[in-house]
Amino acid sequence: MNFSTDTIDNQDPYFKHSSNLHYYLMVGFVCMFVFTGIFLFLQNWQNKNKTRDSVIIRIFPQNQSHIEQLRQMKFVSGDQDVSDYLEISGKVSNVIELNRLGIPTAVLFETEQQDTVDAFYPTYDNILKQLQELASIHPEIMTIEKIGYSQFNHKPIKAVKISGNVKIDEDEPSVLFMGGHHAREPMGTQVCLAMIRYLVNNKNKDHVKHWLNHLSIWIVPCVNPDGYDYVLTQNNKFPWWRKNLRDNNNNGVFEPEIDGVDLNRNYDFNWANGGRKENKSWYFRGKTPSSESEIKAIMNLAERERFVLAIDYHSFGEVVMFPWALEMKPPDEVFIRDLASGLSQNLSKFKLKKKYDIVYLNGQSGQSANWLYANWRTFALIVEIGKEFFPSKEAHHELITAQLKGMDYLLDRVLSSSLVGHVYDIENRKPLPAMIQLEQDFSPAVEPTRCDEKYGRFHRLVLPGKYSVLAMLDGYKSTKIEHLMINKGQYLSIEIPMEKMSTMEISN
Repeated sequence: MNFSTDTIDNQDPYFKHSSNLHYYLMVGFVCMFVFTGIFLFLQNWQNKNKTRDSVIIRIFPQNQSHIEQLRQMKFVSGDQDVSDYLEISGKVSNVIELNRLGIPTAVLFETEQQDTVDAFYPTYDNILKQLQELASIHPEIMTIEKIGYSQFNHKPIKAVKISGNVKIDEDEPSVLFMGGHHAREPMGTQVCLAMIRYLVNNKNKDHVKHWLNHLSIWIVPCVNPDGYDYVLTQNNKFPWWRKNLRDNNNNGVFEPEIDGVDLNRNYDFNWANGGRKENKSWYFRGKTPSSESEIKAIMNLAERERFVLAIDYHSFGEVVMFPWALEMKPPDEVFIRDLASGLSQNLSKFKLKKKYDIVYLNGQSGQSANWLYANWRTFALIVEIGKEFFPSKEAHHELITAQLKGMDYLLDRVLSSSLVGHVYDIENRKPLPAMIQLEQDFSPAVEPTRCDEKYGRFHRLVLPGKYSVLAMLDGYKSTKIEHLMINKGQYLSIEIPMEKMSTMEISN
């Protein structure tokens, strides 16, 4: 007799029950698998959306009212000093509220692709090789100078000089571009390298020739080589590393939990009021002002060159920062704001038609721009590039193109509305390192403009208008020249002879 499965199933109750159990187990297993997949998908979706809502917010309070509002929002504790921008972890809703209150902010979304550093960023050794190759191709306009060493690994800090007669100390103004104070902000280094390549590769174009014939352009691509390489080699998770590698406890071992100094809080200007005093903080200012060898290298270069203009590149924020707020206004505030505004109008935000914003730096902080302006009357700005710490390779072209346009504006600006003078002894025409005062630009917080000792030259960027100039020097009679009219774009040069005081005049 032939049997079908239906016949067996109908005739054998045990077999029928066993088959149904197997069927239900299979269905249950499939359902559990499906529901587990759905659960994991939803959990992943939720985590991704949480990540999108979790942001790092840089807040730039511009006045005391802003600080009080931040205290009410519990972003600033009751006794906390706000010496510069705040960097907090928050939500998109916080950004909306801050914008409603008119408090400048910049936002970095914590995204998965920022967990590692893109391999296309060059090591510091590779950067030095690139510089050496360019210098060997363009020796008539480019030289490289070792200006110091890094604090921990003693890596050389290199400064590039680009000028028409590059090996001669000429009677011309110097400008400075630098990047890489902070380890996790390599876009400044990338921009500086792009500037060097642009200048040397276009040396025969008329506008570049004009700059090279009238300026000494100094570029320090990486102020913090130890920190820069540490980020590239460690593959640290976000937010990587910010400081240098200073051995804070002097045990000979670098320990990221307690070591390192924030180089852009270590300059000797209002140092005690800026950064943080705890060595574990990202913003640790160091044990003493200008304690770090990297900062001494920049300070020594600035003392020697007396830069007319200086730009320090950082990231992120898409803002131009200028000295200073929350205390006495600087004597050149109108000009500095105009300079920052002019630069911002030449910098386009990433993938947007909008221009960079301008915000005050707080003078209660040992930052580069504050120190340069206060000590050498250098018109110094900080530019925060882009929307993230480590932009992708694809984003580089747009970001660098924008900054090169800003460089064009700045170099042209130095050679346009300016008052240039030479001060000398009326008897022997010896150059004099006189102090120069324009109008009522005296300030107890800002050093006066000083003529260089070799040529007796001063160079002041000014707005169009009428000016008087007062030259002062111990042992000489003060000399004043009035009714100097400077038109827009005019580069006015004057001579100021000074007469020695008699013995009787000195004693009186």
